[in-house]
Amino acid sequence: AEYMGKSDLSNGLAGIVDAVYEMLTTKQTKFKVSGDWYKYHHNDVNSMIMNVVELLSNVESLTEVNFNLAETGLNEEGCKALAQLLQRRRMIARLTLWLGGTNISDIGLMYLQSKLQLLPLEYLSLSLESTHITDRSIISLACALRHLTQLSQITVMLQNNDISDAGVIKLIEALTSLHSLTKLCLFLDDCADVTDISAQKIAQMISALTKLVDVRLYFYGSSMTKSGVEHIRALKTPHHTHFE
Repeated sequence: AEYMGKSDLSNGLAGIVDAVYEMLTTKQTKFKVSGDWYKYHHNDVNSMIMNVVELLSNVESLTEVNFNLAETGLNEEGCKALAQLLQRRRMIARLTLWLGGTNISDIGLMYLQSKLQLLPLEYLSLSLESTHITDRSIISLACALRHLTQLSQITVMLQNNDISDAGVIKLIEALTSLHSLTKLCLFLDDCADVTDISAQKIAQMISALTKLVDVRLYFYGSSMTKSGVEHIRALKTPHHTHFE
């Protein structure tokens, strides 16, 4: 766990208990589990998450949460526990979930998206690469995003998943409805069924979101053609736009 620049990972759950206790006694509002803690309890990551959620549920003023669970054994049950945290602590304005390389699948993501829409999020980062998700859960995520009207910054990493234009178009339509967005980062690398149809929707989104100042788009390994990407490049894009 990490808060106020302090951390204690080697003690596993004991260190996290200490961190939450100090949060309660010093009235801190930010909580982060960094990328190394799971090495100590890799085989029991879902039970660990359940325990952490129970502890954090006591921190009423929690406003920022950052979990790095990439490449762990996190599955649907772990996501269900994380979703419970989002439901209980509805003051969270900044949320970062590094879930890449886990086994959350569509069911796990749908647990999370059902609670995302309850939060007053201003910043959201979802790392979902190589998580076995499909258009089904991306469409559900898109429905949740439409409720996040205060959102100003979003990163969504979807690379190396079995998603297509059907899911990406719904996601882009949802993002287009978020008129407060100033920064957007979208990864679609190695999504072979994403084509120029999605590129056209992305171009429309950039044109519609007048507050965007920073856009980063990654298409390497998708089925977008040079023509599709150039259609986006030809726009009067924000001050900082990156394509790859």
